[in-house]
Amino acid sequence: MTRRQVPWRRSGGLAAGLAVVSLILAGCVNLPSGGDLSKVKQLPNSVGSQIGITPRAPGPQWDTQDIVSGFLLASGANPDDLRIASEYLTKKYAKAWRPSSTPQVIDTGSKLNTSVISSHVTGGQSSAQVTVTSYHLEELVVAGANEAGRLQKTSGPAPYTFTFELLRVDGKWRIDSIMLPNGKSSDSILLLTGADFERDYLPRNLYYLASGSPQTLVPYPVYVPAQTGQLGGVRQLVDAVRTTPTKSNWLYNAITTALPRRIKPNVQVQGSRAVVGFGAVSIDPTKLKQMEAQLVWTLTYAPDSPGGTGISSVQLDIGHKQEVLLQSKFKSWVPQGPSGPLFYQTLNQVGNPTLEAFTPNSGFGSPSTGQTGGTGKTHRLAGGSPVPGPPPAGLGRGLFTAVAISPAPALGVRYFAGCRGTTAYIAPMLPITDLESRDLPGKCTSLSWDNHGDCWAVAGSDVYVLNATVTTVMVRVVSIPALQIQPDNFVSLKVAPDGLRVAMIVRSKHGASVYVSAITNKSSIVYLAQGGPVLTAGPDLLNPIALTWWDSNHLLVLERQHGVSQLYEVPVNGGASIKVLTPPDATSVTANGMFVAVGTPASRGQGQPTVLASHGLNGSWAPVGPGSTPTYVG
Repeated sequence: MTRRQVPWRRSGGLAAGLAVVSLILAGCVNLPSGGDLSKVKQLPNSVGSQIGITPRAPGPQWDTQDIVSGFLLASGANPDDLRIASEYLTKKYAKAWRPSSTPQVIDTGSKLNTSVISSHVTGGQSSAQVTVTSYHLEELVVAGANEAGRLQKTSGPAPYTFTFELLRVDGKWRIDSIMLPNGKSSDSILLLTGADFERDYLPRNLYYLASGSPQTLVPYPVYVPAQTGQLGGVRQLVDAVRTTPTKSNWLYNAITTALPRRIKPNVQVQGSRAVVGFGAVSIDPTKLKQMEAQLVWTLTYAPDSPGGTGISSVQLDIGHKQEVLLQSKFKSWVPQGPSGPLFYQTLNQVGNPTLEAFTPNSGFGSPSTGQTGGTGKTHRLAGGSPVPGPPPAGLGRGLFTAVAISPAPALGVRYFAGCRGTTAYIAPMLPITDLESRDLPGKCTSLSWDNHGDCWAVAGSDVYVLNATVTTVMVRVVSIPALQIQPDNFVSLKVAPDGLRVAMIVRSKHGASVYVSAITNKSSIVYLAQGGPVLTAGPDLLNPIALTWWDSNHLLVLERQHGVSQLYEVPVNGGASIKVLTPPDATSVTANGMFVAVGTPASRGQGQPTVLASHGLNGSWAPVGPGSTPTYVG
């Protein structure tokens, strides 16, 4: 790693003064001036290109900025061994400092403003103050005895400022206290940059069984310390997935586990194979299959680790029976996304909405082929007839603000849902059909079908479940105990392919945030976040306006700032978002794991709204046709 040269103005001697500098906390933090600070080494028994940093103790002539920068580097080098980091502290603070096992994570690659105020007290010690400000802040949260943690966005308005109080002891600067953004001092703070966190902690998934769906697995993202090594990491994951999350967890009451909780398995690693033994126990064949699926997905799959988990197969030993398991055997247990054509709205000659279905060619929007062709078929909105005709009575004129198409149930009939203003419409997509409508208390802005035949609608500060019966549309208000999202306004909500999770954009007085929550049903009441907590995603996004699921582990979130739109691939584990090539005027987004489509408005009041689509996240954008609100099934 190369040292980044950062200009600053030093305060002269011990005279009172003020210096303002800019400190860049990148992958290795700003390296203090004073020679070669770090040594790079490969972490033992780690996967892929995990790199360890061996920090250097503070130099005799380092100033206040050097000390704070070096302390952050030493804190991130190895959170399990902070002896070097404690050398940056006064003896009094070092004795009191008991760093937490749940670090707080600040920005990486962002310009952090650092101010230094130095003063000299006659006959006493010189003191100084350094403030480090981050515009995003997350904390690794550990639930119960489960040592695998999850990243949680810190609530409250940005920016977040940490204040370091320093004293000059025997001619050397040392940190005497650290103040949190809430103004309170902390003896347990462990502060890491995003790059240090990504190096020190490995993203993994625990896979649980969806309650009420015996062959559906739900990913639960966690982070495990890289220093535990391959065997330690495998043992930690197996121990974690044996325990169902408690009420303090965001998946509370929505999942279960088939692994026996009272039998501690013997776990070993042989090359790239994990061996899990439960001894001489009797297990029901159905539960055994569920155990196999949970173990093989948990131990072999890591969607956000380039090097994977390092485990390619799992050997399950029960009694005298040994079976080697591969992930491919259980591929269908993790739903990845919808299939079928792309649907979008157009208006007929008299202003009534119609629905079009577009099926792209294999090379549509692909930069390698340059093909932009596809097939389109016009349907009567909510009617499904291949012959254009008048829409069902009661739809009115003008485009819907939101449209959703249901997955086809066993009988193969899809349902259409649309909303305009406060009115929601639902009808089966059949040549002859009846249209049902229902007024909601607020303006409807988003619709999404789950795989159980329910349509989710958001309107203002409430979420509703709509279910069409033979004679009417039943509306149920969703109960949301989560304190983070009350009484805020919902912008968008989409149900995950597994039908058990939702991703949503919620706007409050502090801005908009992206949350993921679990769906549970109890005594005919539909809950989101029944236990209270929700999972945060995309903590680095400032103004998200629309979202969709890309696959079971990632969202596509559309953000708009200064009149320009930008798509991000957002991992649900709380990790950093990745920019995706985006039409600058996009207003909506939909995807199916292979294709992504956006809606764009008419340009400068002329022409028509247009739907664009791309094959993959790195494909080229090609026009589908005039239209708006593109949507895949779901």
